[in-house]
Amino acid sequence: MRKLNEIFDTKYDTLVKDIKTNTKEIEDGDLFVCIKGFNVDRHDYVDEAKRKGAKALIVEHTVDSDLPQIIVPNINDNFADICTKFYDEPSKKMIMIGITGTDGKTTTSTIIYELLNQIVKTGYIGTNGVNCPNYVDHSNNTTPTSEHLNRFLNNFYNKGCKVVSMEAGSEGLAQGRCKNIEFDYSVFTNLTHEHLNFHKTMDNYMDAKGILFKQTKKDGYSLINIDDEYGKKISKYCNGKVLYYGKDENADFRFTNVVITPYGTTFDLNYNNQVYNIKSPLLGMFNVYNLTAALGILILMGYNIKDFDLSNLFIDGRMNDINLGQDFKVIVDYAHTPNGYLNLFELTKTIKCNKTIIVANSALKYLEKFGLNVICLDSDASQKTLSDAEELLSNKSNSYIIMFKGQELNDNVNNLLEKYPDVSKLELHKLDNITDTERSNKENYTSIMRDNLELIKKELYQ
Repeated sequence: MRKLNEIFDTKYDTLVKDIKTNTKEIEDGDLFVCIKGFNVDRHDYVDEAKRKGAKALIVEHTVDSDLPQIIVPNINDNFADICTKFYDEPSKKMIMIGITGTDGKTTTSTIIYELLNQIVKTGYIGTNGVNCPNYVDHSNNTTPTSEHLNRFLNNFYNKGCKVVSMEAGSEGLAQGRCKNIEFDYSVFTNLTHEHLNFHKTMDNYMDAKGILFKQTKKDGYSLINIDDEYGKKISKYCNGKVLYYGKDENADFRFTNVVITPYGTTFDLNYNNQVYNIKSPLLGMFNVYNLTAALGILILMGYNIKDFDLSNLFIDGRMNDINLGQDFKVIVDYAHTPNGYLNLFELTKTIKCNKTIIVANSALKYLEKFGLNVICLDSDASQKTLSDAEELLSNKSNSYIIMFKGQELNDNVNNLLEKYPDVSKLELHKLDNITDTERSNKENYTSIMRDNLELIKKELYQ
């Protein structure tokens, strides 16, 4: 709880406990900030805010309410400053590590989070949520809005965190969500043609990424992927000391002797005339880059990476091995960018096995390049997915179509199936349709998974 006159130049000494911009989130004692969105002006919701328990308002102009009102011009432009001040600049009380790039943010930031927690209490903010030991929260954005970000950071500090590893997405950076945060360490993973619906041009996209490096402290470190075509360009934004990682011989942190198996990865990490032998359960060349970046940050922080145990590294949604005792391997990955798909499919080519089946939906256009031919058709498959599927089917004689039991297919899907009657079809139980009761019953849930695996197994050994 804080008094308004401790935060703002005002006569009001009203006690408020938190900042909210959404009336659905308001609790008794909150301060309601009337920001303006693209379609909504929060000034129109002050009565609802009061009913929910708001005790004061921040407004751009006076409104019809008996709640204390603090007038702030251009609230949107000043919102990050308001949040930072309200929570007493929590980022300055911890070591801040920011990771940005089209791909690799989640994995790199999670590796840092997982390993550091073996030694020092560390928080994580990103795609996989908001976490630190004994505290879990939720964010709708990879990089939360200023109110949520500063609240999470304040909660981390109150929980005893000394370090924060967070993803800094380009849209969040461009929208000023990380304003006022000075990073001790920053990482650039890569830049590919993605998010251009927001940024419009690659130059704008790079400028947005560059904000992270401008906000890195002068005595801080920026670690850049030297093998990415935008690596050298990003370095021009760097405010702190710049080092590079990758396989290039000029990299400060250079990996060599990479060996990738279906069960893990080994490589040598070379830095400052020392060689570290790295062994990890994470698969793929892309994870060699992610590991090198993460371990590079730990070395720059002064740690001896030999003190960390990498054997149990696990990144939720990234190359997760589903093992229910079956005699074949099932891997799930939430790849969602073109470069992510291509890296994943390249990895499947390096894993020695009798047969490879990849189930994909929006990634169909990348499958043919890799000789992969399994198509997942949902009841609401988009026209783009259907067009990609038809192109793949027309060029393949041994394609599989995976569907889900009990679902009604729309006319477009049915027409596609009728056009290719000889294509092998495999019907699975769709887990999205499992009830909460079934999902909470581990035995029943596992049984459904086993049924699906048995159906897939029949196809594997045909």
